[in-house]
Amino acid sequence: MKRLLLLLIIFLSIKLSGEEKKPFFIPPKDWALLDPSSYSQYIKAIFVKKDKSIFRPNINLSIQETDLSLDEYTNEAKRAHEKDPSITYTILGKIDFKEDKASLSEVSVTLNSIDFKILQFILVKNKNAYIITGACKKGEITEYYPIIINSFKSFELIEDLFSKVSSESKKNALVKKYSSLIAILKKSNDKQIKKNLVSFEKYLDKNYQNEGKYFSMLLLEKALKEIKD
Repeated sequence: MKRLLLLLIIFLSIKLSGEEKKPFFIPPKDWALLDPSSYSQYIKAIFVKKDKSIFRPNINLSIQETDLSLDEYTNEAKRAHEKDPSITYTILGKIDFKEDKASLSEVSVTLNSIDFKILQFILVKNKNAYIITGACKKGEITEYYPIIINSFKSFELIEDLFSKVSSESKKNALVKKYSSLIAILKKSNDKQIKKNLVSFEKYLDKNYQNEGKYFSMLLLEKALKEIKD
């Protein structure tokens, strides 16, 4: 079931995705991809910590088209959040990542008598706002904020997914495996396509864990787009 849910996420992403470069980030290790039935219009992916608690730490990526600058968009986000009097939105300043800068804000909110803290990363580039939001209970700040910040700093817009594989031998093996997959998919029916994609996802999970689960999602999306074109 989980494998089929990931394929559903990818089909949704293809419909919503319009940017040339792909937004890429590495979610916290071993966090799970959430059921896409809960996603709103602009959400690309949601990851949650694997545990049994009701209010699990989570991190999500969303994309929205905009004509605003980074500062304008961040201020608008502050105004929108603070329409709810129970929310405090504090703009912390700029955060450096790769070769760019994004805004970093902290949100305080109380839901069901539980206090939450939220970190929000916003990048505006090429008329798109890329927003990564990480949330946890207030008492868990010390544990999860460094983990969330590390995910923020891993964000980048990339043209070549394979470039994210640091080992040259593993990258070459993946390129070869991917090319073989595309050749097979182009000759397959819908049932065979799903079966082969699930098999490929398992291969990625086993051999490319360091690149993160979002890497697998984007590579499967790339394969689907390629055979559709």
